[in-house]
Amino acid sequence: MLIVIAVLLLLARIGLPWLGGYKGEVEARLSERLKSPVVIDDLSVRWEHFGPKLSATGVSLNKSKERQVTLDEVLIDMNVLKSLSQGAPVIDELTLVGAKLALDASNDGKITLRGLNQSTQSTNSSQGGVDVLSWLMSTNRVGMQDATITVINTEDQQQLTISDLDIFAINDGDFHQLRVYMQLPDKLGSSVEIGLDMVGQSDDIANASAELHITATDLKADAWRSLQASRFKGLPISTTGIAKLDATVQLELWGSIAGGSLQSARGQIAVADVVDINTQQAVLDSMSTDVVFENRPKGWQLNAESLALEKDGYTTTVNDLVYQFKPADNTAWQLDANGETLKLDIATRLVLAMFEKNADLPRAQWLDQASPKGDLYDWNASFALVDGKPDFSLFSIFHQLELSPANGLPGTKNIGGTIDLQHNVGKVIMQGIDMELDLPSAYAEPLRLQKLYGELDLDAQDPLSTSLKGELVVDDNGFDASSRIEVKLEPGESPHLYIQSKFSLNDLASAKHYVPNRLLRPATTRWLQNALLAGKATNGELIMFGNVVHFPFTENEG
Repeated sequence: MLIVIAVLLLLARIGLPWLGGYKGEVEARLSERLKSPVVIDDLSVRWEHFGPKLSATGVSLNKSKERQVTLDEVLIDMNVLKSLSQGAPVIDELTLVGAKLALDASNDGKITLRGLNQSTQSTNSSQGGVDVLSWLMSTNRVGMQDATITVINTEDQQQLTISDLDIFAINDGDFHQLRVYMQLPDKLGSSVEIGLDMVGQSDDIANASAELHITATDLKADAWRSLQASRFKGLPISTTGIAKLDATVQLELWGSIAGGSLQSARGQIAVADVVDINTQQAVLDSMSTDVVFENRPKGWQLNAESLALEKDGYTTTVNDLVYQFKPADNTAWQLDANGETLKLDIATRLVLAMFEKNADLPRAQWLDQASPKGDLYDWNASFALVDGKPDFSLFSIFHQLELSPANGLPGTKNIGGTIDLQHNVGKVIMQGIDMELDLPSAYAEPLRLQKLYGELDLDAQDPLSTSLKGELVVDDNGFDASSRIEVKLEPGESPHLYIQSKFSLNDLASAKHYVPNRLLRPATTRWLQNALLAGKATNGELIMFGNVVHFPFTENEG
């Protein structure tokens, strides 16, 4: 038997020149395989391993003058025995080298893979092109090497070009195996590998059912998010809920596809070096989780049972994270999560990254300047975009809250309490012991108070304004004050305050601690500090209203 095989191989090698002379026959066989008319400029043949390999150069596939694709080279593996017995080339496997492709992607998830003429500069989808996907799925064994693919958003014609693309397909009737490897542009990351096992007709492969495996390394998060930036241009808050963060992402997923859309998937995501693009501040050192993806009637949902966040050696866990894209007709996205503990500065950075840097949103501006620090305990949060407006719910215990002075509102230190907010309306209960109140417009140094207690009603239903109303009680070594306070935050304006207080002071000598030295002339401040030596103040009253920026209202602005 070995002698017979050796003789056949010898005859095949002797017949190499014979194969090279069948350019027309090879063109016909390629046209049949690729389901498009094929023209070859030159055909050569060489022996590799145990069989001949034909090299066709200057290859073009032509559906019409406007619909064609040219290839640098087509490598053809011949079936030696069948070619000898039939007296004509019989092709086992094709490798297409240097193809230029276009992938049209529409907002409804439909994709079309087509070939382009190498000399064609425009990739406008209206020009058509050879349907590469159909013949890629109809040839028994076919590969593509060193291809270039341009991904085109059919809505705005935004384009992304990826080179160094390798594809290999094995097709057996309605069963198709597709393997893809692509080297990404530096701005997008390192590489992506995709495996697809599909069942469906080759002429309707876009609607085939499939099992998917994808591995991606060193993806650049902001570059991928920015591919969709043009459709969201000019909006103050993310319409997807995806924050403006940059990071390096490692990804591995297994999933199922049906009807041209991803139906379900699960896998792992690891993220490193998370940075807020607006401020270039580091938000997280790393983040990792297992994820589950589900397609929904109106959108899709992403679940992470346990998300680990690490910053400066501290690790916290976010539980039961659920992101829903288009969960309802009036809801663009919704994000729900809970946990036992969470660093407030991390939560603040993540929330702020959803807003444009220069957005005229008073709450976002105050949050950015106040830079909250402290800890959240037993928290449960929901954040959504409903009817184009932010919708926020949060219940949490907070501890050791620190706020920097911002937008005319005071800063604080060592405040604890609870917040219970449902759909932008709720209550904040707070208590401070040995706490600080920082009013730099009035005091050179923060006020140190023994005790403070307050209950404030918060109303943030209007996306551009916020209202706080409630009671504040101060008990500080003989100084007692009870105040009714209202604060309104409006776009482009200083906070508007209304304060009505009643107070008493057991020792007037201690009044110097409460004198707003930055609002009075130095001589007046010195007099108050030295003149009040003893006595009491009872049934004192204070009423103040107006915009903070105009205080102390020397021109009757308040």
